[in-house]
Amino acid sequence: MKIITAASLFVATAMVSQAATVFTDDFTAYTSGLTGSDAGNALLGNGWTSVTNNSSNGFGFNGRLYGYGSGSSANSLTLSRDHATDLLVGDTITMDATINTARGGAGYDYAFRILINGVQVAQGLDMGDDGAGNVNQLSYTVDGSTAGAAKTVTFEFGHYWNWGESESVTFAVDTVPEPSSSALLGLGGLALILRRRK
Repeated sequence: MKIITAASLFVATAMVSQAATVFTDDFTAYTSGLTGSDAGNALLGNGWTSVTNNSSNGFGFNGRLYGYGSGSSANSLTLSRDHATDLLVGDTITMDATINTARGGAGYDYAFRILINGVQVAQGLDMGDDGAGNVNQLSYTVDGSTAGAAKTVTFEFGHYWNWGESESVTFAVDTVPEPSSSALLGLGGLALILRRRK
């Protein structure tokens, strides 16, 4: 019994957690005052995969990304980041954003989307109406229909309608723990010990 307990503890501690931040941006690395295509090119140069931006959106003098719309989603700022990875059932895909709506007040909208191979699997809308400094999160747990090798996860973050600001965004894929090779060796050794004891 003592051998089984020790081996069980060994296996538990040898599980490999593969939580990983895919991408993060706190919008402090950009030149203040950039707007339109200049702001879009700066975002692309800092790791974003694609940027849809009108001439009104850009970087403020407070280290934040701002978007300004005129009551239409056509006047929007949408950023996306692609991430190629294998997905297992139970993996969790997460988007976090710290937002500030002090300029726009109530009615300023943010949109989060998670896509796998171009198909939307999760969406969050109107996430910015609660005031300044909120952290909003959207998550999706991989199931049998979306698991597989060489998948492309697309994180899409956008804001529109009136005027608001984003302080930071973070995207992550947390994979289910898998036994490491040392854990598998430990199980093999345990089986051999138990067989000899018989």
